[in-house]
Amino acid sequence: MNTADHREHVQAVILPQLDAFARQKAGVRRGKDIEPLHQARILTRKLRNSLRTFRDIFPRKKLKRWDNSLGQFAAAAGEGRDLDILIEFLHDSLRRLKDPCLREGSLRVLKDLQKRRQRVQPKIIRALSRLNKDAVARSIQRSLVQICLAAPRKKTGRIFKTAKRDISAGIKGLSRRQACVRRLGNVHSLHRMRIRAKYLRYTLEACENFYGRRIRPYIVMIRTIQGSLGEFHDSFVWSQILSDLGVRRKKDRTYSAAIKYLTDRCRVRQSQAYRSFIQYWLSCEKKNKWSQLERIISLPKD
Repeated sequence: MNTADHREHVQAVILPQLDAFARQKAGVRRGKDIEPLHQARILTRKLRNSLRTFRDIFPRKKLKRWDNSLGQFAAAAGEGRDLDILIEFLHDSLRRLKDPCLREGSLRVLKDLQKRRQRVQPKIIRALSRLNKDAVARSIQRSLVQICLAAPRKKTGRIFKTAKRDISAGIKGLSRRQACVRRLGNVHSLHRMRIRAKYLRYTLEACENFYGRRIRPYIVMIRTIQGSLGEFHDSFVWSQILSDLGVRRKKDRTYSAAIKYLTDRCRVRQSQAYRSFIQYWLSCEKKNKWSQLERIISLPKD
């Protein structure tokens, strides 16, 4: 892949991410549907990862400023997303509930969660407004135009090598965590593993043009691992949020009974997600999938 191709590849990855994020802004501000915030959060993470992957061709000061602004939005969006999916989980639980006492308590828990989510919305809007004020998207677009017009050959030639190094480090980082894989209670290590898997997947997706279709099955593999670990972590976070609500109303028996019922359901979901993860992980190990991926990333596509 020549220098011009490298520059075009970076544009082909980042510009669609910026456009897709822009399309979600209005829905995020309205806050009536949970999907725009979910998509905006994913796109923010992918964009930050793409900028880091292709860091050699961007000015360092600008990269730091972009990352800080995007990170502030990601943090606010994460808080809102945690509550959005927990509220969905409550709605699902209520559809299954027949016990009148548990239903009454769960409805009150749901109301408290909805109030908390309403309090988070202004924070999300402020973070989005900061992104607009900082003109992050426009600044990135201008830099991409400048790079395509005048990027030094040495810098653009390093893109593939840097991406390969990041992917290799991501694979090693995941495969080193063998010890924590087999321990259900190692929540924080499994969470770090999920984050590593997520950013490895994003980097592979951003570099698919370097490697071709050969890496697509591995992107699917890592997405599956990330998905199971995501369900595992979500269930843990929900248990923490619910427990916090329960402490505040521990003298209310109806409310406490509902909290216990809901946290028990979270723990069951967490255990199921862990079992799904460990089975798939061991299957990938048995088939030497990580070694195969390392061999593929050692060379670009023909």
